[in-house]
Amino acid sequence: KADLAAALRQREGVPPETEGYKQITYRDDRPSVWPDSLADFSIQDAADRVSRWGGPIQSWSSWFDSATAEGSIRRFIQVANPLSVIIGPWDHSGNNAYDPLRPAGETIPPNLKEQEANYIRFAKASLNKAGRERAKIIHYYTLGEGKWKSTRSWPIPADRRRWYMASGSRLSS
Repeated sequence: KADLAAALRQREGVPPETEGYKQITYRDDRPSVWPDSLADFSIQDAADRVSRWGGPIQSWSSWFDSATAEGSIRRFIQVANPLSVIIGPWDHSGNNAYDPLRPAGETIPPNLKEQEANYIRFAKASLNKAGRERAKIIHYYTLGEGKWKSTRSWPIPADRRRWYMASGSRLSS
């Protein structure tokens, strides 16, 4: 408790993070609120150091959460580490899944509790060096199809197909 109290005292008078974001126009801008630019901690600038570290990484992101899916894919491409990327149809909290091409209210696994269990399994396997998954893999949810798929390479092979609007808010080829 003493450590918590000391940490809270240390934060007194520190402006909120949102104040820094108001001062940023470009990635290399350095707001007065913190000493670094967004470029200083982007994966593009740190990929070599992360790869040299070599530790396993699990990256959860969403097709609907800003550019988190893009960031996870960039990380997958740029680092050499064992990497498990999960891209789903969630909001930022991971608590609400949504597929605009599926029936409203349809349950899309994994739910938040299952996601948290996955974090713990990954962490335990990572701490047990013998249990580390050495491969890189992306698990991704396909909107509309409502299925989870996995790949060990990105981008996935293209299947060029012409699509047309069909009845029932569906696409047809």
